[in-house]
Parts: sequence; structure tokens; C-alpha cells
Amino acid sequence: MDIYGLKHFEDSFLVFFTRWVRLDFLYQCQTLLKICYNGLKIATKGAKSVDDCLKQRKRLAAGFKQYRDVFLALGDENRQLIFLVLLENDKVGMRVPDIASQTHLSRPAVSHHLKILKETGLVNLYRIGTRNDYYVEAESSCWKGLQQLTSQVEAVIEQAKQLGRF
Repeated sequence: MDIYGLKHFEDSFLVFFTRWVRLDFLYQCQTLLKICYNGLKIATKGAKSVDDCLKQRKRLAAGFKQYRDVFLALGDENRQLIFLVLLENDKVGMRVPDIASQTHLSRPAVSHHLKILKETGLVNLYRIGTRNDYYVEAESSCWKGLQQLTSQVEAVIEQAKQLGRF
């Protein structure tokens, strides 16, 4: 743990974030919905497979509801840009003017987007006197939850492949 209490990112986090940014995760969710709705039409394994599909969709819906704010926060192009600038920074933490200089955004706009990212637990700040440095929060519980949600989507898709619905 370094001086500011920020742990190094684990490989699994980086893999997850890279996949999410590339929209693989959203593509998998779209595929999952197609599989489930095709399962409702085809019902190749009888009523049990349709019921299983419905239960899986309800569990996924609950997961998406739980992390809705995170998806909304990262769904904005400007916040994605700020988030990537923070990730790619050589130092731990950046000030608003530094972030603004690396993006096309004004300082008030950067502050607004950082506030939203901070409220969702994706970004945090440390203060040194009157100076605020923002950084990506690696210890936030939302990362583990999003990783579990991604794993759940992948498991459902794999199960659908095995049932021949993919």
C-alpha cells in the first residue's frame, strides 16, 4: 500500500475494465437477452429451461439495478474520458486543472463529472492543504460487484451455448 492508501490494480480489474470499455460486456448482455428470448420461443428443453432463463434474467436485472449508478456514470463519454485520463496518469492523483488540460472540458465541467464519479465510488480524492487530487478508487466494492455481474453474464452465455441456443 502506498502513501495515499491506494492499492495497485489487480490484473483481473484491468482485464474487466478493458473489456467493459470496449463494450464487450454490453455485447454479452445483448447476446444474453437474445438467447433468453429465443429460449422463450424455442423452449428446446421444455418448461424447465424457460423457467431457468427467466430466473437468470431476474438475477441479472437485480445486479444491473444495484449498479445502475455506476453504469450511468461510466456511460457518459466525458466521464469515460476523465476516468481514462486518471488511469493513464503517471502519478497517483490529479488536480482538476491538470485533468482539464488533458481533455476538451472546462474546469467546472471536469469538477461536475468528478463529483458524479466520486458519488458512485469510482473516483476518490485526497487533500493536501487546499489541494484536491483525484484518483481512481481501486478499493471500491463496486468493482468486485461489477466483476461478479460480468462473470454471471458469461456463465449464462456459456450455459446457453451448451444447450445449443447460441
